[in-house]
Parts: sequence; C-alpha cells; structure tokens
Amino acid sequence: MVAGHWMPDVVEMAGGRAVLGSAGEPTRRVEWEDLRAADPDVIACMPCGFTLEETRRDLHYLTERDGWADLTAVQEGRVALLDGNAYYNRPGARLYRATEVLASVLYPDLSLDPSPAAWEREWPAEATQPSAA
Repeated sequence: MVAGHWMPDVVEMAGGRAVLGSAGEPTRRVEWEDLRAADPDVIACMPCGFTLEETRRDLHYLTERDGWADLTAVQEGRVALLDGNAYYNRPGARLYRATEVLASVLYPDLSLDPSPAAWEREWPAEATQPSAA
C-alpha cells in the first residue's frame, strides 16, 4: 500500500516527492509491478499501526518479491523502516518530528538535534541484500 491522506504532504515538507501516493487521497493498494515501474530512489516502510519491530518482522514480504533487489532504493541502501504507529499513521503534533525523521531518511547527511533514535528509524541490512531465493 502507498501512503495517502497527509503523508504526501509530509514527504514534500521533508524535501521529497511521493511517487505513487497523492495528497488528500486515501491510502491505496498498488500492484507490485507499479512499484517496480516507479523505481523509487528511497523506500520508507511505515505500515499503519506497526512499530519498527513489527515492520522488521514482516519485511520479508517485500524482500522476497521478484525484482526487489533490482530497485534503485535497494541497490543504493536507501530503504528505511520508520515507526508508523508512533509518527506517521495519524495526524497530530508528532507529524513535526515525523517530518524531521523522514528528512533524515531522504538526506542521510542532515544533522538533526536530536538525531533520530534507534526506535524512530532503522536502515535494515536485510532490505538491501538480494534474497537467497
């Protein structure tokens, strides 16, 4: 699923461009081939209601798909897991910090004070290694 509602606006405020989601539109399912065709530079995984631990647990549903290793974001190590439950999945005051954390994903050399904590952002090695399948 690609994020809709307010998330494309958050991506823009963080300095990025949502390639499949549309501001103000509901979150929607996309076909795997649509994601492959979009070939994003960065993939931010923030499933609705999921903590980082839960997202990491289910990451294999992406990493085991045909073509995962061919995506630009995967090849360049630009896949990040974010705490969707804490920051991204409902509007509120935390969207300010959500924007900062997302900006640190889009621009890894960006210095934030405070820097994103381990529970806010993770760069999973298993997301950038080709699957053994």
